[in-house]
Amino acid sequence: MLPSISAAKRLGVVLFASMLAICTSAFAQESTGRIDGTVVDVTGGSIPGAKLVASAPVLPRDMETVSDGQGNFSFPVLPAGVYSLTVTKEGFTPVKQASIRVTLGSKITINPRLAVGQLTQTVEIVETAVSLDITSSQTSTNITAEAASTLPRSRNFNSLLAMAPGVRLEPKSGSAGVGGVSVDGASGSENIYVIDGVEVSNTLNGSLGGTFNIPFEFLREIQVKSGGFESEYGGATGGVVNLSTKSGTNDLHGEAFLQFTSSQLNPRPRGFWQGSPLNADAPDFFAAKEDNYRRTYPGFTLGGPILKNRLYFFQGYSPELVNTTRTIQYDSAAQTVAANRAIGTRVYNNQTIQHYALSRLDYSATSKLNINTSFLWSPSRNSGTLANADIRRAPPANDLSVTGGFSPVKAYTASATYSLSPSLVVSARYGYKYENNKASNYGLPGLAFYTYNTASAASKVPVPAAYAG
Repeated sequence: MLPSISAAKRLGVVLFASMLAICTSAFAQESTGRIDGTVVDVTGGSIPGAKLVASAPVLPRDMETVSDGQGNFSFPVLPAGVYSLTVTKEGFTPVKQASIRVTLGSKITINPRLAVGQLTQTVEIVETAVSLDITSSQTSTNITAEAASTLPRSRNFNSLLAMAPGVRLEPKSGSAGVGGVSVDGASGSENIYVIDGVEVSNTLNGSLGGTFNIPFEFLREIQVKSGGFESEYGGATGGVVNLSTKSGTNDLHGEAFLQFTSSQLNPRPRGFWQGSPLNADAPDFFAAKEDNYRRTYPGFTLGGPILKNRLYFFQGYSPELVNTTRTIQYDSAAQTVAANRAIGTRVYNNQTIQHYALSRLDYSATSKLNINTSFLWSPSRNSGTLANADIRRAPPANDLSVTGGFSPVKAYTASATYSLSPSLVVSARYGYKYENNKASNYGLPGLAFYTYNTASAASKVPVPAAYAG
C-alpha cells in the first residue's frame, strides 16, 4: 500500500501544480506576453532538444528553454520589451531572430528553421516578428513608451487612451478625465484599471481618479482592451486599461525634467450659462476673470543594475504642484448687489500637491526563476478653498484658508515565475492597494452646521421659526 500512497501524493502534487500553472498563466498576461513556436529543419521536420535563449534589456538574465519531442517550445511569461531569440542545436547552424516586439498580452508565434552546418556560423534574422493571435477574439490596442514619446499628449497617460478604437474621453464625468473614459459606449464606471497586475480602480465609483493617473515617464506600455478579454476581468463591462511600469537595465540610465504652465501662458476661462443669482427665472451668462495660477511638474527617473545580469532597480518621482490665487473685488463698479459692496476685496488661495513616486526591483535568481516587485506612492494634499468668482454671490463667512485635506494612497505588487519545464510554468502574484479619500477633512467645524440654498436672492429663504432672527 505504501507505494500506492506515495504515487497518489506525487500525482496530487503534479495535478495541483498543473492547475496552478493553468490558472496563473492567464493571470500573468496582465503584465506579460509570450513567444511560442516549433523548431524545424529545412524540410519542415521538427527538431527536438534544441536550446532556445530569449534575451532583452528588460531581463536581468536571459531566459532559456529546450524544445520538446515535437520541436515545440514556449516562453509563456515575458515582460514587455524588444527581444532577440537564439536557437542552437549540435550539427545545425545557429539562428538568431532579432527585433521581436513583445507587448502586454501578445502571443507571438515563431518557427525557427535550422540548416545543417557548423556552430561557428550564425544566421541572423532582423525582420520584425508580428504579434498575431488567431486563437483569440480579444480586441486591444497597445501603446509603447517609444510611441507615446512621439505623440502630442498631456502630462498623464489618459490623454492617449482615445487612440484605441471605440474609446472616447468624457472629462466632465470623471476625475482628471480618467473616470470619464467611455469604451464602446459604456460609462466610465464600467471600466477596470490595472497597474503591474493590481487593480487600482476606485471602489466607490469605478473610475481611476488623479491619484493613479501616473506620468508617462514611469510607464513602459499602455494596453486598452475593449472586447473579448479574459474572464479574470469579470468586473469590467466596459473596457480594461492595463499599465506596465518601467524597469532597470544593465546600463545606468536616468533623466531629470521640469515642466510648467501659468495663467500668463494661457487664455482666460470660457464663459458659461448659469441660473441668475438675482432672478431664478432668468438665464445668466457668466465669464469669470482669470485666476493667477502656476502649475509646476518637476521630476526624475533613474534605473540600472544593482547586480549585473541579476538584479535591476528603477526609481522615479514626479510631483504636481499647483498654486492658485483668486482675487474677488466685491466693491467693483460692476457690482449690482448693494449689500456686497461693503465687503471690499478678498483674496483666496488654494495649494495642491499630487505626489507620484515609483520604486521597482527585478531579480533573476536563475534562468528559470524571475521575481519582480513594485511600490507606487501617490498621496495628495489640498490646502485652502476658492470662493465662487461671481461678485453677486455673497462670500462664505468661514475661513477657507484652513480647509483642505490629505489623502494617503499607495499600491504594492510582487510576483514570481518559475519554469518547471518547457510546458509547465508556475506563477504567483500578490497585490495590495490602499486609498483613504480625506481631501476635505481640514478645518471642519466641531458644532452643527446649517446651510440653506435658494435659487434667487429676491426670494424668501425658508428659515424655520426657531432659527429666524
